[in-house]
Amino acid sequence: MRRTGWWLVAAYTVLTGVRIGLSVRNWRRVEQVSTRSTDEAGSTEQVTVLQPILAGDPELPRLLGDNVAGHPDARFLWLVDADDTAGRAICERLAAAHADRIEVLLCPPCPPRTNPKVFKLALGLPHCTQFVAVLDDDTVLPPGALARARAALADADLATGLPWYRPGAGPWSALVAGFVNGNALISYFPLLGFGPPASINGMFYLTSRTALARAGGFEAIMDRVCDDFELAREFRRHGLRIAQTTITHQVSTEVPDAAAYARLMHRWMVFASRLLSRSLTAPMAVLVVLPSALPAVAVGVAVATGSFGAAAGVFAAVAAKVLASQAVRSRLTPEVPRRFAAEYLADWLLPVQSALALLLSRRINWRGRRLRIVRGRLA
Repeated sequence: MRRTGWWLVAAYTVLTGVRIGLSVRNWRRVEQVSTRSTDEAGSTEQVTVLQPILAGDPELPRLLGDNVAGHPDARFLWLVDADDTAGRAICERLAAAHADRIEVLLCPPCPPRTNPKVFKLALGLPHCTQFVAVLDDDTVLPPGALARARAALADADLATGLPWYRPGAGPWSALVAGFVNGNALISYFPLLGFGPPASINGMFYLTSRTALARAGGFEAIMDRVCDDFELAREFRRHGLRIAQTTITHQVSTEVPDAAAYARLMHRWMVFASRLLSRSLTAPMAVLVVLPSALPAVAVGVAVATGSFGAAAGVFAAVAAKVLASQAVRSRLTPEVPRRFAAEYLADWLLPVQSALALLLSRRINWRGRRLRIVRGRLA
């Protein structure tokens, strides 16, 4: 029994190596497939960037302005709650300087048992051009990202990117950055060789109104809590193709205190548990779920059997995983910051947060609303 802890350390190390290796291989394969030039992608004048807006984050004016400046050919449709006075003021001030490219749509209150983000997207879609980019209001696309996504639509019906988090001030923002930056690459990319993506990155994706109509539109997922996963399911169910691209994009969200951090992570873990409950495959279990859970299990077994050397080995193995994944990111995504302590701690917090999401998955706090969930739907 005393050797069990060491066997778990070895299993974690091997799985982590395979996970990182597959991420690199699939990243390079995706890059090779998407080498066509932006000229072949067509003009981004045909793209409407659809953004649900909610005031509250002090970075909001900068983020909106950066996207407008970085994509001078695209149209922007900002979806703002009619009673969001601060959000309306920010959007209308920016729109006044770009009246030919920006439209502000005031939205009525979201009905009960309805996803507030999807509700706004459904209201905005009839005002869009043929190609629609859904973009969260805390996300900034780098210049050229829309053209690259349009290129990906030559072989797919929806293209999505890879988020990275810009750490703000304070430890709670650093922890969120540690989780996102430490896990995005090795979660989205290792499974691409086993089938189409199980989900998409809801912070940014590009599709067409034609494809959305074939998938049932946003109305098909209006009452679903995990809109990115549910939209991916509808696309796959209707035979539509999803492309995971290597387009990286920055996410900036203020996380002022421990309560805000707990709410954000709980919501993300509830969404992840929904995905796992409906789309868990053997590769996903082995390459994503198991490596996330093994360190905590290994420490528990090592302590229970008195193998404190094995416990120390687990801590060392997780440190090696963080360093190895950072080394890979430095080559593939050099723009993503590396913060060892935050990523290391985020790896240890992940199984705890996942367990809490399973136990307390009936309610989340999202965009200022407390929402109740029953079987993946809002109730």
